[in-house]
Amino acid sequence: MDKFIIKGGNRLSGSVKVGGAKNASLALIPSVLLTSGISKLYNTPGLNDVHTMLKLVRHLGADAKFENDVVTIDTTGVAVLEAPYEHVKKNAGFCLCFGATSCQIWLC
Repeated sequence: MDKFIIKGGNRLSGSVKVGGAKNASLALIPSVLLTSGISKLYNTPGLNDVHTMLKLVRHLGADAKFENDVVTIDTTGVAVLEAPYEHVKKNAGFCLCFGATSCQIWLC
């Protein structure tokens, strides 16, 4: 087992920036489809899977932007409830959109 041994006398201080989790982002992005309006997801990693998921929610009618590790999604324009295979074949997280789009049909 690894361990840190700190010998006293000096006060410790500082900060660490924790990177965002891709898997959490891939679940949160489609969950925003259950809302109406603008949502922001902070500390989002700029990975290909995240950008692929954003393309998918854009196809569904959402306005999705990625700037400085912040994803902003406006769902007021969501109207399409069918995802093209070209987007969903690239990412297993697409299946999370099924529940979100199905719920929107029932909420209308």
